[in-house]
Amino acid sequence: MMDYEKKDSEDQELELKEKMESVGPMVGIMTGVLLSLVLSILGPIASGHFHIVAFLVSFLCSSVLSIIIGLFIPVKGIADTVCKKAGADSKKIGGRLLWSLMANLLFTPIISFFMVLMAYVRNSHLDSSISFHVMFVKNLLVSLPVGLIVVVIAMPFLHKMAYKVLKLDSKED
Repeated sequence: MMDYEKKDSEDQELELKEKMESVGPMVGIMTGVLLSLVLSILGPIASGHFHIVAFLVSFLCSSVLSIIIGLFIPVKGIADTVCKKAGADSKKIGGRLLWSLMANLLFTPIISFFMVLMAYVRNSHLDSSISFHVMFVKNLLVSLPVGLIVVVIAMPFLHKMAYKVLKLDSKED
């Protein structure tokens, strides 16, 4: 092989490695934004007080929070490590459930905490009997199972979307 062909091959390998390293954060961010959307709809509907402006503000704030989580917490890496230690294959339902549970546990409590905090601050002056702890626990009891179902269903599509956006092979990671 000539030197320029070897250099070109090395450049392609480096570019592929960089793209592969981008899959995790991208999947984490997409997971967080999807959970933000679902939880921004679910919370107000569950409380019986859905207002479009409150939904939009909640979605925007929780999406920003999800992007921060996705950038700074290696959700995919943590979930992959737990699955590997448990001997769970991510292509089988047990592995997908465990992976989804880990992603859900990393995002949902944080998103729920801040969304409930926003609702509490917004509404506590209207009703002094409102307890933040009760609101948070009730929200979490609904959000965790719903979040798990959403992540289980969406994860294969999010992986495929990340591979497509990064122009990688369409296989799942």
